[in-house]
Amino acid sequence: MKPQIQLLFAAIFFLASCGNSGNKDPENANSYKQLESNIAKVNELISSAQNYLDAGQHKLALAEIEKAHLIDTTDLNIILKLGDLYWNQNEYGSAIETYTKAVRIDNQNPKVWVKMGKCFYQKGDLESAMKYLNNGLKIKPDLGEGYFWKAYIYHEQGNSEKAISNMQTAVQNDPNLHEGYIKLGHWMTNTENPLAIDYFSAALKIDSNNAVAWQGRGNFYHLYQQNYEQARKDYNRALSLDSNHQQTLYNLATLEYETGQFKEAEKRYLQLTRLNETSTNALLGLGLTYKALDKKRKAKKAFKQILEINPNDANALQELGNLK
Repeated sequence: MKPQIQLLFAAIFFLASCGNSGNKDPENANSYKQLESNIAKVNELISSAQNYLDAGQHKLALAEIEKAHLIDTTDLNIILKLGDLYWNQNEYGSAIETYTKAVRIDNQNPKVWVKMGKCFYQKGDLESAMKYLNNGLKIKPDLGEGYFWKAYIYHEQGNSEKAISNMQTAVQNDPNLHEGYIKLGHWMTNTENPLAIDYFSAALKIDSNNAVAWQGRGNFYHLYQQNYEQARKDYNRALSLDSNHQQTLYNLATLEYETGQFKEAEKRYLQLTRLNETSTNALLGLGLTYKALDKKRKAKKAFKQILEINPNDANALQELGNLK
């Protein structure tokens, strides 16, 4: 039973007992009114916090939940919400302190242990992170999120086999964990394993508006299967969701350069240089594209811009030498 509901039941029981006994004690009546007022205020603050969250104003939401917690320090739902908001603000120390309060109230809640584990992971304490994650998995062995974060720990430790195994267990136990599929897609891409496409596709079945998954799948089609048509479709879909995603822009520009679509490549590389004026990769691609279009003056300018950023850039030095 939720603590807030328990509080309400306590108030009702208190009122009923007062009525049954004929107790007209003003002090009891005032206590009940205060209790009733507290419940109403907490609900109001929670509702206000949710409105702020819906508007993307996390700091204001956090402030409202902190006020609610001051009114009722034992409500588990409020404590968990407070910890989650600290997590969203990257305040991992405060989140751990808050989740610790939750454990004192209910140490059989596996999700609380997992929440603590992922906070310790973000703080770089992998040993503590693993301990708390395992505590949660002892209570609920099929908790996908627990294996998800264990996979991150193993990956951080350089144990790719266990990282992949735990992430696979995570998505098996929680088929809607699209971030797990995306991470598996990236890890499979690192070893040129075609399963990467399956994992990115699984993520897109869950969330077809995930630009990272579209970009990741397009990247594999492009680099490891030379399926340029499908890669182009995936890159364009990613850009329709995030038109300024620099890695996708760079990949698509490179694909267009490789397939002889130099005018299109020029547009993409120019967009990249506007987004990031110090991207030597974008400037190199732009220079090579100008060179292919026989725009030597512009090509030289692009290569010289690279040397202003890095005077020892071997590619720029070589290309400039070739244009003399």
